[in-house]
Amino acid sequence: MCPNHLADPPRKIVLVFGGASPEHEISILSASKVAEGLRLLAQTVPLTVRPLYISREGRWIWTRPADGALPREAEILAAEQWEAYPERHGAVVESFARGIGRLADESPDAALLILHGIGGEDGRLQGALDLAGIPYTGSGAAASALVLNKPRCQAVLNAAGLPIARSILVRAGSEMGGAERILELVGLPCVVKPAEGGSSVGVTIVRAREQLRPALECAFAVDDEVMAEHFVAGRELTCGMLECDGRLVALPVTEIIPPEGRFFDYEAKYQPGLSREVTPAQIDPALATRIQTLARAAHLACGCRGFSRVDFIADPDDPVILEINTIPGMTATSLLPQAAAAIGIGFPVLLGHMLASAHCNGRHGGM
Repeated sequence: MCPNHLADPPRKIVLVFGGASPEHEISILSASKVAEGLRLLAQTVPLTVRPLYISREGRWIWTRPADGALPREAEILAAEQWEAYPERHGAVVESFARGIGRLADESPDAALLILHGIGGEDGRLQGALDLAGIPYTGSGAAASALVLNKPRCQAVLNAAGLPIARSILVRAGSEMGGAERILELVGLPCVVKPAEGGSSVGVTIVRAREQLRPALECAFAVDDEVMAEHFVAGRELTCGMLECDGRLVALPVTEIIPPEGRFFDYEAKYQPGLSREVTPAQIDPALATRIQTLARAAHLACGCRGFSRVDFIADPDDPVILEINTIPGMTATSLLPQAAAAIGIGFPVLLGHMLASAHCNGRHGGM
């Protein structure tokens, strides 16, 4: 069990958020809540927090709160204005090359990464931070790159003997033959999704042959590679993993109950009240233990670190792994904070555990 207290988390923090992915807005929402959580954590642990916003075009934009104050939720929510009105916000706008140099010069104890999807969760930023010698939260470059690519992650999970749905990979330019292969090898109903990305962007459940081509077009608008996966009907469940004092702890299982007739899509994930989450899930204790065991095995098989969230479908009692999230959402409706709260870990302490697990491949030999 994770303690609801911290030994000595990093104290000089850079909060990194935004990014060039379609999940840019979710990153800002997550970071705004994280900023408030850090303000609460700072009541017991002295912290300095420097916000670093990465624009949709990849520019690095810094602000420094006045008089050493910690950033507030409203300030983070206004981040898209920092670039437009830098003087008003005391912002510095830089290229990636200059920004990574400034970050190295800042020499933070930890970069708290609150980025989702391409460019933030795919290992590229993690690799740059490794080279710059900057500790950061979450999984390392190799694990991040693996997990964000769903087909390759599924291959690793399958090799580890973990339960997954049958699927195939379709590349851009092969839609015609790809549709026939999907029908032959995966069958209907199926789920068509971009190979990389999250928050259910570009995901479609296909139940009829005529829906397949539009679904492929929707997914290819997001990525050049698409995965078609056999649709498994059942209860949607998820389990968070959290490193506490060097131990990996499986958090309580959450059941996700989307609106009638819908799956857990982008709107259902982030519009408060649209979906219902039950933590701990009202399921058989043996199934809950099984899901926690599988979540741990998946986290370790893919080389994840610090924390993750593993999503499942149980059909009706046999869970199948859908995907792993190495930087789960941290908004008011997000699942990882809910699961931590269910065992008495408040949001500020959750952030403290995340910071305490920060690492750098160059210094600590992480993946």
